[in-house]
Amino acid sequence: MIRNLILILGIFFSAISYSQSDSLEEPMQKLPSLNFNRYSREIDSTIQDSLDIIYNFMIENQTAIIQVVGLFEHEKDFSPFMKRAVAVKKRLVEMGIPEARIKVIVEKYSEQNDPKINRSNGNVIFKILSFDYVPEKE
Repeated sequence: MIRNLILILGIFFSAISYSQSDSLEEPMQKLPSLNFNRYSREIDSTIQDSLDIIYNFMIENQTAIIQVVGLFEHEKDFSPFMKRAVAVKKRLVEMGIPEARIKVIVEKYSEQNDPKINRSNGNVIFKILSFDYVPEKE
């Protein structure tokens, strides 16, 4: 019983350390952003290093569900940004993260995303959506 309590408290405090608010109404963001070259989907060593951080977060937080967000600023055709976000999801799935734990969207850049990131069209950010993933039983 004490072991279960320690495990529950560990998960609880881990979840708190990654959140920026007490509510899950707005997705929380506290993960690295990726800066691709314009229209590139290539995952170079710098991007892979950041993906390793995301992977470790997902392994440490087995119930976390994240959103991969391809950001764009001015383009009318956002399909390259969606393809980039999908490539990031694909790599995380190849690394062993269940596909159901990763959602993909594109968004127009706004200060709300993260005022500190470079406003280029090469950004992918991650948002923590929830900590309620339940694996499907085989």
